[in-house]
Amino acid sequence: MFRTILFFTIISATVVVFPGTLTISQNDSTASAIAHYWDNFNSKDISLSTALLSAKISDYLFLSFNPDFSKRQMEKSYLNAAVTILNKFKSNRQVYEKALSILIDSFTHYKFEYSVNFLIENYIIKDNVCLDDKSESLFSNRIEQLKRFKPGSLVPDFSLPDSNDNYIDLNKINSDLILIIFYASWCPHCKELIPELDSLYKNQSETKTEVIAVSIDTTKSDWIDFIVKNELKWINVCDLKGWEGKTVSDYFIYATPSMFIINNKKKLIAIPASIQTLKKYFR
Repeated sequence: MFRTILFFTIISATVVVFPGTLTISQNDSTASAIAHYWDNFNSKDISLSTALLSAKISDYLFLSFNPDFSKRQMEKSYLNAAVTILNKFKSNRQVYEKALSILIDSFTHYKFEYSVNFLIENYIIKDNVCLDDKSESLFSNRIEQLKRFKPGSLVPDFSLPDSNDNYIDLNKINSDLILIIFYASWCPHCKELIPELDSLYKNQSETKTEVIAVSIDTTKSDWIDFIVKNELKWINVCDLKGWEGKTVSDYFIYATPSMFIINNKKKLIAIPASIQTLKKYFR
């Protein structure tokens, strides 16, 4: 007996659907299906069909789905499958670039941030891949940020006003480590992360890691209300220019929150993607 499968995962109580057309025998093992999925597959057959390629990729990713996995484990499983797909198509540049675009778009939609950055760094940048106009517009800042902000690189200096209109210069902040975080009072992810970050900051045995929070708000009252409500005692700055601000541009900010850990010489150490990866810097 055969069945057609609709690929779906449940992540953080959200149903994520990947439409596919995979038909397999109920007696087939997953390992066998993965091992033989690309047998007799000719990439030339789908060179001109993005829809067909998308379906094939979706079906293959489905085989990596495990309902017992955490979101992090699931992302790792999907990323491993994505690497297999890209290696399969490397000999056909047209299909390879389409596959890469499909995977990045999908991982972006489902907020697999590590995977998106991995694909950009290890495939788009290294292989000098040209994305379509839509993807190029969407990912241009992200790609430039990953190109320019490497561990050990000097980050751009900036001078921004605090809530009392006193200008704070990054180069004048003396601390063993500095976390620069770009955020906005209206950003849902920022509202979740900042209270957790504030707890890490306030519970340091001594303040070895300073935080400079750069808001991209455009209304001063919204920014100040957020600071007061969350009792944020670290360094708060904002030029009220939103996405058009020079500092936002200099750091190629494409989403909030965005974070950078730098040392006392203002050289980049890391670009943390989550509160978990921040904990080791606050002790």
